[in-house]
Amino acid sequence: MAQQPPPYGSRSSDGRWWWDGQVWQPVPPPPPAYSQAPLYGQAPMYGQPFTYGPPGYGQPGGAWLRGPVGPPGRQRSIGVSILLSIVTLGIYNYFWTFMTQDEIKRYSGLGVGGGIGLLIYFFVSPATWFLVPSELAQMYAMSGARSPVRGLTGFWILLPLAGPFVWFIKVQGALNAFWATHQYPGM
Repeated sequence: MAQQPPPYGSRSSDGRWWWDGQVWQPVPPPPPAYSQAPLYGQAPMYGQPFTYGPPGYGQPGGAWLRGPVGPPGRQRSIGVSILLSIVTLGIYNYFWTFMTQDEIKRYSGLGVGGGIGLLIYFFVSPATWFLVPSELAQMYAMSGARSPVRGLTGFWILLPLAGPFVWFIKVQGALNAFWATHQYPGM
């Protein structure tokens, strides 16, 4: 009785050969560890720095070309955030502004950061309504995705009564969607 060939992809007993369905082939060596940076929006393995091109070549300048530089931000419940803002009579807005702009700056290297963002919100609040969506749009563009918000989203705040809610739902929804798709494995 004729012997059956091994199933496709099986390896030899010493592990150096694999069956391609017709003949035994040598097992290729494993790929080198991160010789090239992942695509925008894909995080490197934990603890691995971003690198571009062959080792020894200069890095491109500017945060725009670098990709993520820090950990992704925290997703926040839209309903809970609105409730906290109402219950604390707007004090939560200062916390939200600081944390949001700090997370954007830490993750992407773009934007004004938490401290400056908080000062801007304290002294010139309307600027924040345009600044946060603009920084978020830049983060989306850096990752190669189309942003659901942009700087002009700030004009929603001018709509009486419902405007601030529409603005917050759009901006926090876009932040939550971005952070959900840019989490490191295991987070």
